[in-house]
Amino acid sequence: MMVREDDAHVSEWENGLPTDEELTPLSHSLISPALASAFSIKHEPAKTAVDVQRGSRATLLNLRNHKAPITSFDSFPSFQGHENRGIV
Repeated sequence: MMVREDDAHVSEWENGLPTDEELTPLSHSLISPALASAFSIKHEPAKTAVDVQRGSRATLLNLRNHKAPITSFDSFPSFQGHENRGIV
């Protein structure tokens, strides 16, 4: 099997990532209580899997409902016009 150069770069990058054991669990806060207090950051209760799924579904529906298709490219400036003005 032939390994592409890009694949080797990705593997090298992945080797530098922390392992699952080295990552902070999602159940732990990344901000200490003292730091949170200093900046008036309120602790929110942990989200359940159902909360995350419900929020993700709501976000996707919101994006689908507000997606405006591009019907014309006339509103985008042409790059050909920039050459005459010295803009590359």
